[in-house]
Amino acid sequence: MQINTSQISAAGRHALSFAMGAIAAAGAMHAISSDDASSLSTALTQIATGLATVVTILTGLYSAYLKSNTQQISAVANMPSVSSVVVATPEQANAIPSPKVISQ
Repeated sequence: MQINTSQISAAGRHALSFAMGAIAAAGAMHAISSDDASSLSTALTQIATGLATVVTILTGLYSAYLKSNTQQISAVANMPSVSSVVVATPEQANAIPSPKVISQ
């Protein structure tokens, strides 16, 4: 199974909702003070924002990698309905490990 950004976002929202709920419950039961609950929720929000930034940067880099010419040609060559892919230079053909990729 390949995980996409929507699944990562959904998992993060659920984890953050659970953590915020746990803080609210602990505050309601007077297990922690309201100041501690406020500090914890602020800290979790900052952590979530930081993680979202890192995930955004990493998925952007991964997307750029997937959109490279080599990756796109490789993806097309892996399609069962494609018999061959003709590329402009022998160097391009040699960079892709597929017998379907040939140069002009």
